[in-house]
Amino acid sequence: MKKKWILIMGSCVLTVILIFVIKYAITRSIEVQIDNLELTILDENDVKEKDFLNDKSIAVFFSMTIDQNMFGKGSGLVTFVDDKGDASFLKTNRLEVGTLASHNKNLLVSDSEKLLLLGEQSKKFDLENDQHTGEQSGYLHKNNIFYTIFNSGFTSDGGYGSDIYWINDNELHNDVLPYFIKSSGQGDDHIYTIYEDDKSVRLDKVSLNKEMTYENLTSWGEYTYFRYFSNIVADENFIYFVATKRNKAYLVQMDKQTFEREDFFIDEFESSEDQSAKTPFMTSENLYIYDDNLYYVDGLGHVYKFNTSEKTAEPFFQFLEYEKASPNSLHEELVDISNNFMYFFRFNTGKDEYTLEKYNLDNGERVSQQILPDIKIYLENIQKGGLGTYDISILE
Repeated sequence: MKKKWILIMGSCVLTVILIFVIKYAITRSIEVQIDNLELTILDENDVKEKDFLNDKSIAVFFSMTIDQNMFGKGSGLVTFVDDKGDASFLKTNRLEVGTLASHNKNLLVSDSEKLLLLGEQSKKFDLENDQHTGEQSGYLHKNNIFYTIFNSGFTSDGGYGSDIYWINDNELHNDVLPYFIKSSGQGDDHIYTIYEDDKSVRLDKVSLNKEMTYENLTSWGEYTYFRYFSNIVADENFIYFVATKRNKAYLVQMDKQTFEREDFFIDEFESSEDQSAKTPFMTSENLYIYDDNLYYVDGLGHVYKFNTSEKTAEPFFQFLEYEKASPNSLHEELVDISNNFMYFFRFNTGKDEYTLEKYNLDNGERVSQQILPDIKIYLENIQKGGLGTYDISILE
């Protein structure tokens, strides 16, 4: 019996040693592979340096989806591209529809377990509750607040919750918006949300300081609009979003004082396939306001311009050399705007590489196209497994 016990213990020890040897061999193999590929891999100690973002021009968030994380193996990735076009990579936890927000070379990164604030205010914050899906992130200028909203899911009492976290005076605060958000966005230092409630659709204004407050501004019938095709933006006098009615898409302009709405025609869908093809890449970030104009980007890469003074909506330009193979085909397209330029990030099937294109909003002309070869090399060799692109932030 004693001999048998010794044999069992010996087998267990050998098994443990074998596991450590295999794990070390795999880790060492990956390290050698990374060295051979000449890729820059980051950890949280690297990115917490206050000057880390000084030479970075863009950040892109990649992640696995919820279903890929059923057994706790999901992961995410933030790719940083510097002014020379070289990429570096930070592995994170996964967050489907993960979001980024930046302001003055400070960047907020959200994943399922934490917030990373990078730049001059560099700090890590752990979330009170683990998350699985993002909704919206942003920066509110008046109170110097970074925030992020999650699509958190059903609550224990049968309701629905969208958790919101925000950083104020270098401290993390959190609360819950008690509904599923159909569209969200910001303007004039407030957050706006659209959601359904008792056979009506409601618009709320959310304010953040030490605490969160929200108030309902107006509502309309649940069948007034079929789908909400954009984020929400606002200027001094109006709130804007894009929505569909039957087979048409409209820019909706809402007066902040009277809450009267006016719909401006954008485009018509010839069929369900046409509507599917024109559905925006990411409806959480495809409507932008700059000076007196709004810019809306659809799923075919068409950019529409709405002049807020003349109240006219018209096609402006189209992303060059971009065409869908089928109505539902996506190639990791993301859009952002900074100053007078619109940026288009995608996997460029014509070049078989990730590219970043820059378009002038004065005339719609493409002024540059940058190939980013490191991203494809990394995704094909290191962090494999179907990472999708969810957000891009221009760091200026």
